[in-house]
Amino acid sequence: MFISYIDQLDSTAERNRSLMEQYFFKCDCVWCRDKALVWKIYIQLILKKTQQIYFFLQLIVIVIIIIIVFIILVFIIMTIHI
Repeated sequence: MFISYIDQLDSTAERNRSLMEQYFFKCDCVWCRDKALVWKIYIQLILKKTQQIYFFLQLIVIVIIIIIVFIILVFIIMTIHI
């Protein structure tokens, strides 16, 4: 079980300093032991957010295209009836 008492995005030294000052212990979790893993997880989080934003932008583009097609169809129908 992992409980975060401090900001996990702080540097390892800053996290351990805060833990020692506030809670009187040094952390030995994976985040504090393996800096490469920390960066790997951090990059994965950024990529996940980027993918979510990209998906949302794709949806917006699709909605805009549908609206434009609808407007064009309405314009065509109106010109035919005139």
